[in-house]
Amino acid sequence: MTTSRARKPDLESDAWADSLDIASNMSTTKNPIGDCLWFMTNSAYKKDASGSGSNETFTFSGSTAKKVVEKKVIGNHTFFRVEGY
Repeated sequence: MTTSRARKPDLESDAWADSLDIASNMSTTKNPIGDCLWFMTNSAYKKDASGSGSNETFTFSGSTAKKVVEKKVIGNHTFFRVEGY
């Protein structure tokens, strides 16, 4: 969130319209990232993830490994949630 692009999205883009529609219609529109709380590029995720499938874990800096309970890969981003959240 340190770049102007992150703080000032393109309000005319399809991505903005799609995101706004999902956020405005949560009860009727499927959210493609489910209940995922964190996201990062695929390469950044792979650096701190290990295992696969139901045995995949992710280690946040300075923490112990947590079991990944939900993960969605969309384009070059991995959205995920770990056990306990």
